[in-house]
Amino acid sequence: MDYDFMEDDNDVEMEFGEIRLIPEGEYIAEYISHETVEVNFGKNAHKVKIVCKIISEDENDGTHINIWRNIVGIKTRKIILSAFLKLTSELLLVGGHNARLDRVSINWLRGKNLRLLVKTVKTDRYKVQRHEALHYSVVESILGVCEEVIPF
Repeated sequence: MDYDFMEDDNDVEMEFGEIRLIPEGEYIAEYISHETVEVNFGKNAHKVKIVCKIISEDENDGTHINIWRNIVGIKTRKIILSAFLKLTSELLLVGGHNARLDRVSINWLRGKNLRLLVKTVKTDRYKVQRHEALHYSVVESILGVCEEVIPF
């Protein structure tokens, strides 16, 4: 039996996955976890997904946001970085003045409240404008660690 899609306006179910849209700006977020992910955009590559929970006094409090960063690869349960990756410089910021390039660790994020800069993605990779309903937020950068006590 053929189904006439023109008769039904509910012929598509949208799966949004982990898309989040929050206002652009600086946020404080608690590190929750991280995992490595193998991706394939024409060739195999690895990324690390860092999950954080926003701490704020508005409707975004408790919202989980993912930080996706490129890595060189994975070797026997170790994340391989290079000195030129964005994650490397962000980890050095988190590690503080005692951080050394030869001893960088993603575990430095544990137990930390991070200062994050969040931006809205409004175009695709070809710089074509996305429909407003398809805008989403990404963590542009980890700015450092929030050392102050959060009053709420």
